[in-house]
Amino acid sequence: MPTQARRQCIRCQAALVQPGRRGRPRMNYHSDACRRAHNRFKTVLGHGIEHEGLPLREVSALLAQFDYSVSHSTIGAWRNGDSMPSRASEGLVKALEWILRIPAGHLVRELAGIEEAVARLQRQVARRLNVTSEDDRLITTAVRDQCYIRTSLQRTDRKIWQRVVAHREQVDRYWVMYRVEGGRPARIKAGPNCTPGELLRGGHGVCATELRFLKPLRPDESYEFGYLMSYPHSDVEDLSIQRSVQAPLEHLSVAVQFEPHACPRKLSTSTWLRTDAPPEETAERCLSGRHTALLNLSNPDPGIYGFSWS
Repeated sequence: MPTQARRQCIRCQAALVQPGRRGRPRMNYHSDACRRAHNRFKTVLGHGIEHEGLPLREVSALLAQFDYSVSHSTIGAWRNGDSMPSRASEGLVKALEWILRIPAGHLVRELAGIEEAVARLQRQVARRLNVTSEDDRLITTAVRDQCYIRTSLQRTDRKIWQRVVAHREQVDRYWVMYRVEGGRPARIKAGPNCTPGELLRGGHGVCATELRFLKPLRPDESYEFGYLMSYPHSDVEDLSIQRSVQAPLEHLSVAVQFEPHACPRKLSTSTWLRTDAPPEETAERCLSGRHTALLNLSNPDPGIYGFSWS
């Protein structure tokens, strides 16, 4: 009868029991979700290191500037999939994202199980809307995102305007999904043509806020509405403003405005075509006389678009 060796999931550190055997044991995971998340983590990290062309010792030295002491061999083990940072290491992983120019949150979400929390909350929302297929969902056709970087208040305010099209009768609401990190307060406030509704809270700080329209929509009817999203600054991730496009849009506009005394030294637009890859395109931009930069795109493909600065 084989002996039992107690081990832990490489991602979530849950206790595992497996038959002991000679040689190095195979990787074990608490669930298929943990296995997929670990594979994505090492893939995204590997792409980032390769794209930036940084030796592991240099990555370690750059992490030390953020007060994180991590050896180059440990970073190599993460890249090779031999280990993974603990869930308590979110700040360290955010620093890695910034150093390797990885889109904000794309390593962190694999670390903390955020993706599963989002999926669970999406299922809750779908049940409330009685959504049974993709054809039941609202389709977003245009987005305008105006971002105000309030350095003096350590807060970012985003005024977001959307145009949506209904594909069925009696659609009268939209759900905004977002994440509140580390217990820091974030706020969604209804704007033109909508009123506030229910608030749902999921795991890992994932939230969904309901915005109710002023009238129910008919099939193929378009509707325009707006809302304000306000959240505190983060030391690392707020060096960028990003807008994810999940499906083709007719128009996307992203603007970022800084306070006069806090304008960045360098500002660039960035485009990511895949969530598991480094930026495909980066172009340096200049601020206008109103300390504002604007990105206008017609018919953008699915991807992530926005600004980064230092």
